[in-house]
Amino acid sequence: MKKVLAISSVLLGVVFLAGCGQQPVSQTQPTTSVPVTQQPTQSNTSTTIPIDWQTYTSMKYGFEFMHPSDVGYLSPEGGAFLGFLSDQTAKETNILILGKKLSSSSIESEQILSINSGLENKNVMMQEFIENKDLFDISDIDINGIKFKMYALKNGIYNGYNKAYLFENSKQFIVIRFVDASLANQIISTFKFTK
Repeated sequence: MKKVLAISSVLLGVVFLAGCGQQPVSQTQPTTSVPVTQQPTQSNTSTTIPIDWQTYTSMKYGFEFMHPSDVGYLSPEGGAFLGFLSDQTAKETNILILGKKLSSSSIESEQILSINSGLENKNVMMQEFIENKDLFDISDIDINGIKFKMYALKNGIYNGYNKAYLFENSKQFIVIRFVDASLANQIISTFKFTK
């Protein structure tokens, strides 16, 4: 009986020592991964464009944007409402000033934004920004894959706007000036080149 007890004690000791030499076993539960969708980053806030907006296309200058149907173009001299953006005259101009009529019976209007385009006007348009560069914070901005220089006025309003986007390459020069407001930002968020 002493032999059995001794052998049992030795076996029990061997099993105990063998167990102490094992590597620790992880007690963590398996996890399931949740897919993460990365949203593309944009310079302006995401906006929903109403379904009844129309598209303005400038074949001459190769760009387009969407706008509310009651937005038209204004006279560069005085800002009178001249007509709607579907007019042929609006499609050919290199200075497009967008606005809304203040009432249906008048030509008085409220300016939303202006778009100047064409390489022939580049030097004149750039002069304003060069001479007044200290008034602006200048940074890069991306709108629908188009790289613009953004000129944000540090204080107040200058010549009717407080923000401007400039685009330039060997074929195009475009300046979009506006007062930073919801409608102007919505319209600009739809801007893209057609050629």
